[in-house]
Amino acid sequence: MKLIDRIARNYATADSHSKIEVPEWGETGSPQEIFYSPLTLAELSKITRFAGSDEILMTVYTLIFKALDAEGQPCFDLADKKILMEKANPAIAARVAKQILGDLRLAAGDGLK
Repeated sequence: MKLIDRIARNYATADSHSKIEVPEWGETGSPQEIFYSPLTLAELSKITRFAGSDEILMTVYTLIFKALDAEGQPCFDLADKKILMEKANPAIAARVAKQILGDLRLAAGDGLK
């Protein structure tokens, strides 16, 4: 089997959706559940194209493009950017985005580390 086929198979066998519980964003004592699929290089390219080297924008666009509800629908859209930027607790938003991004981080001017 070719390497490229093994790479594609590895992605296909990854968890289809992971869940993050966000108590601070929940209702009636239940945490908000946010789901996300494994990040692809194409999605990472899209997020970094929108965010540039700005880590805060990386957080916001990660939420906008990757956060899903229990039915698999996006939790946010581009119209929510202003509210996320001005009203969301940065520590909570960053915690959720970091979990979605996994080990990938964008450092200002350094690209991916």
